[in-house]
Amino acid sequence: MRVYNFHCRRIGASADAVGAILGTLGAENDRLWPWEHFDAMKFAGTLAVGAKGGHGPVRYEVTEIIPARLIAFEFNAEKGVMKQFRGRHWFEVVPLSESTCEIRHLLWADVQGAMWWLWWILVETLHDATVEAALAKAELEVTGALKTPFKFTPRQKLWKLVSGERGAYDKSRRRAAWLAAS
Repeated sequence: MRVYNFHCRRIGASADAVGAILGTLGAENDRLWPWEHFDAMKFAGTLAVGAKGGHGPVRYEVTEIIPARLIAFEFNAEKGVMKQFRGRHWFEVVPLSESTCEIRHLLWADVQGAMWWLWWILVETLHDATVEAALAKAELEVTGALKTPFKFTPRQKLWKLVSGERGAYDKSRRRAAWLAAS
């Protein structure tokens, strides 16, 4: 079974400004990934083609970088149910005008066995929450404001509760600026 997943957010800032935060993925000062409320993205070494890492149980390798425009990853789990999830995901920044762009996250994967059911029941909703939070964080980082803050859906709240995720507050019991009051 093939899975496709697409998210985007139009941001009132230049593609260069938004693209600058792509290079912070996995770094201590990560300005894109919503590590405040989700498993942090981490890599062995620096963010570069060939770097291996992931977030939580999801493992991948950096396969392509176009500075300030695109970072692509290939899933590469060697064990566990994530081994049945093969494909790619990437963040890209697309200029729409001098002062507007879109940041996009795309995922496609071939999913086998139990992973298909796990994707459909659990993983997709947590993936969607993580990506939408990242896109909101990107907008806040470059514009200082949000047109639409990220808000967990009822299903996402339920799965975060069941899975032991941190939920509405980070480790220090602070709400991230990109997260809407529930």
